Amino acid sequence: MKIPVFLLLGFGALVFSCKKKVSLTEDPGDFTYCTLKESPQSVANNKNASSRMADLSEQFVIYLDFDGETCNYIEFTGTTTPFTAQPSALGTGIYGVLAEVQEAYSPFQVTVTLDVNVYLAASNGRRSRCIIGRGLTPTLGYTGGVSFVGTALWTPDLPCFVLEDNLGTNVRNVALAVAHEVGHTLGLHHQSDYNTSCTQLNLYHPGIGNASGVYESWGPIMGAPYNSAIRTWSWGATEYGCNSIENNFSIITTNVPYKVDVDPNSIPANQLTPGYRAITAGTSSIIYGVLEQPGDFDVIRFTTPPSSRSFSLQMTNADAQVDLYLKNSPIASSYSYVATYNATNNCSIINQAFTIPVGKIGGLFVIRGAAASPYAPNTPANNPTYSPGWKKMLGNWSLSYQ
Repeated sequence: MKIPVFLLLGFGALVFSCKKKVSLTEDPGDFTYCTLKESPQSVANNKNASSRMADLSEQFVIYLDFDGETCNYIEFTGTTTPFTAQPSALGTGIYGVLAEVQEAYSPFQVTVTLDVNVYLAASNGRRSRCIIGRGLTPTLGYTGGVSFVGTALWTPDLPCFVLEDNLGTNVRNVALAVAHEVGHTLGLHHQSDYNTSCTQLNLYHPGIGNASGVYESWGPIMGAPYNSAIRTWSWGATEYGCNSIENNFSIITTNVPYKVDVDPNSIPANQLTPGYRAITAGTSSIIYGVLEQPGDFDVIRFTTPPSSRSFSLQMTNADAQVDLYLKNSPIASSYSYVATYNATNNCSIINQAFTIPVGKIGGLFVIRGAAASPYAPNTPANNPTYSPGWKKMLGNWSLSYQ
């Protein structure tokens, strides 16, 4: 018998308008196979399908299914009575959920879609479906979501569920639950919170800081950081003990590779060094990129005569940081570090004016996410290697320059 992973909700206070506090637990169960309304197929055929690992060169697809489904829940509940996920009540909020889940998976070669045809076109073992709906509580319980570990890589894939009724129909809460449950289907376990004596403080890590605070708060997607402004993948202690360290990135990229890094992460020798994108000052000058993996940074070049300039950097789900370098006027001269600028609010935006002095001609923007949270994590004394990866440094960025 397989064990499904449940995202359970208790009572308490939450930001984002939800009046329930999230905790997680596990209950025994087995597998269920849901039939897509758009493409019916029998439970028997699904069960008899041959298992295989698909070609890793194919883009992995995550399908967000908001339009309602009827499923056979015998493996989840032990009965043969079908249950129905009623269509979502989020309305246009489904696009907000889509955007947040896309952001969560932006470092990886993943397509997140609302289009069932994109999902159906993907090979078995290269897709995951998450059913988000209402009316599931009587069957699946007072939960935020339920899934099994590793099932996205099976043939056929097994869907996960997010129970919209129990999440306050809040876009950010639903998006977090979706990213979390799909993470389970890709092989991830829960991340927990421990003190320096390895005593478990929270079965599911609630995050560090508060979204309304001065500094950007952070929490691991595989915890329950409903109070956190930034939710990202991490590496840290699981529910199985403070010495049971799990690296989300390593597990996901075993089957779903990182995106190809298009921007170099080294300082060029001079202006003639090839391979660097450039941005030109102007009201419409904007450039986009992605920080794909821990430790990544992107270098963007600009060439501008001495003048007063400004730039704006925004990271949707990372703690923005920019290093500014300027270069001397000779074309072959090297770059010199000038300053580092950090976001100081929960919007991950840096708006910064600077001056290119006489004798300089352009420079570099080195874009990164902050290496660590201002809230230091606890480190169990008996595990000096415990590094829960309180990193806020991955995802999409946009840079404008004037």
